[in-house]
Amino acid sequence: RGLDVNLVALRQAEHGYLSSIYAFEEALLGLVAEVERAYWNLVLAQEVLAIREFAVELAEEQVQRTKDLFEVGRTVEAAVLSAQAEKATREAELLEAQADLRNQTIMLLQLLNPEDNPDWSLSLDPQDRPVVEQVTPDTEESIQLAYAHRPELRQAEIDQSQRELAVTAARNALLPELDLSARYGLTSLGESFSGGTRDLNTPDYYNYEIGLDFSMPLFNRAERARHQRARLAARQADRTLADREQRAETAVHQALNTVQSRWERIAATELAVESREEELRVEEDRYMVGLVTHLDVLQVQRFLIQAQVEAITAKVTYIQALTNLYEQEGTLLARRGVSVDEAATQHH
Repeated sequence: RGLDVNLVALRQAEHGYLSSIYAFEEALLGLVAEVERAYWNLVLAQEVLAIREFAVELAEEQVQRTKDLFEVGRTVEAAVLSAQAEKATREAELLEAQADLRNQTIMLLQLLNPEDNPDWSLSLDPQDRPVVEQVTPDTEESIQLAYAHRPELRQAEIDQSQRELAVTAARNALLPELDLSARYGLTSLGESFSGGTRDLNTPDYYNYEIGLDFSMPLFNRAERARHQRARLAARQADRTLADREQRAETAVHQALNTVQSRWERIAATELAVESREEELRVEEDRYMVGLVTHLDVLQVQRFLIQAQVEAITAKVTYIQALTNLYEQEGTLLARRGVSVDEAATQHH
């Protein structure tokens, strides 16, 4: 009795459809986030390659500067050899940067899902550069967005509803079954076919039947067991949803902390680059007048190169931290203008 019981099968089918949509959205969300991270890894590899090329140029200048001083007798031959060794080391680091750029390109090509037999030697030219602006998300707002948009939470809610429907169906099975049935018809007899049909329109041959069918399983043991299992499964679904909500909230808090720390690191690394550039200028001037050795200059160059790598890494990781935050909120697809319905249509 009532719509709740009679619509169980229909609502279960509807929930199954919604669950498949949320599963597709979850996979799509992860893919978009992974592509973004791979893109910025490629950008970072390009920027590091440019820094390594600059480092080789600095080493070449130092080699030439040391040779000039050696020719006028102001330094020893060992200094020239040391400068050349440093240049060789930086050239090796340049080769590693080139290899890393190639690897990051291949990774992004794979994620872009190219056609059969893709050209793995293809070079990519990223158009968006690591230009950053501070974003100050609100903690409570981000958590509420996660509750509203994370697809795995929607799936958990669907599963919870499915378990409640199973409880409804199992509880109904515990009750006795009473069915009302009614039949109406005409009966006419005759010695021939035409004789039997001639009197069908007369009220003498109308017949009616109405009845009640009652059934009840003995002891109800199986039905009680099914009902108990359904109730336990529903309680488990409640716990699962609560656990996933807590995990989502934890992930959002961690993502927010990462965004904040990455932003603070940008300012620190940029200041370090400025300081190292000024330090290198001073050390080169002091080297030319013999106040420091070439080793002092090489060391400051290494510090500058490392500071530049850390500065660009800080910018890229800040952008990636924002991507991660939007992924944990479940809003990345909407922020990037990706429609689940359109993606599903293209997939099919």
